[in-house]
Amino acid sequence: MTTLDQKTVDEAAKDMLGNLLRAKAFFRRLTLPQLEGFIDAAQEVVNDKKKEEAERIQREAKVIKKRTEVLNNIQKICDELGITYEEFMGQEAIQQHSSDKRAAAMNMVRYRCELFGKEYFWKGVGLPPKVFKAAMAQQSVTKGAFLMPESEHYSFDGKLDHSVPSEHAEEVEALVAKYEKSAKKK
Repeated sequence: MTTLDQKTVDEAAKDMLGNLLRAKAFFRRLTLPQLEGFIDAAQEVVNDKKKEEAERIQREAKVIKKRTEVLNNIQKICDELGITYEEFMGQEAIQQHSSDKRAAAMNMVRYRCELFGKEYFWKGVGLPPKVFKAAMAQQSVTKGAFLMPESEHYSFDGKLDHSVPSEHAEEVEALVAKYEKSAKKK
């Protein structure tokens, strides 16, 4: 039986990778002993992979069995003590989901500005309200200037009032236009 050198095998594998017609053409060019050598090598690889898979399944089964034993022992101890698993592990009952935490964070009022003697508040979510744009343009500052200290943040469900008294509506519109013009320059 003739064996093939590694370079020939590598070139052949690269040539036929992903193309069955090329693979068949390559195998047709081989002599019978070379073809039998390929078949033997392929069978060895298949056997090795089957053996590795069987070993992996055995290891996983052992881990699952051990884990089940440990959990059963813990449950038995909890039943004897009359406590829950969470109490035994020192965990709080069920913690809030991250989506609940995010929703709570979205309801925190973080920004405060004063315009024409009236205080306005904003959660900081989305685009700034017109009153904040007007205040930023009037004072030539960014929204960071209106950020309240963290101790003053508070939760508020619902929509915040951003209405401007009618006597200042035109002035607010002019300031908003100034803000948007300066924002476009950046």
